[in-house]
Amino acid sequence: MESNENIDGGTNHMRFLGILRILGSFHELPAEQQAEMMAGSMEFADSFSKSGENSVSWVFSEARRKATIDFESREGYMRICFGYPLNPCVEAELIPVADYEAAAEITLALVGNSREK
Repeated sequence: MESNENIDGGTNHMRFLGILRILGSFHELPAEQQAEMMAGSMEFADSFSKSGENSVSWVFSEARRKATIDFESREGYMRICFGYPLNPCVEAELIPVADYEAAAEITLALVGNSREK
């Protein structure tokens, strides 16, 4: 996982996990419209994947209605969601995540600083 440079010159290991859940309103649409939206969604995902803007995409195997995408920023997530063909029929959740090693280093540094005071 690549990291980004912070404003203070440090390294940012924070990423964002976007979880998209298809709402019931999608299933109320005519089958033809559902098929068109799904085809558009697949084309969008393919184009997005080839652009290199995300590092990983998944579909949860136990519930085909969910997909996750890894983003470097909240703004990137918003930009992508507005162009997503299924956007009117999905509920989106954005969860900040961090690289484990970086989080451990930060935690140890914070614990060390709190003990010095």
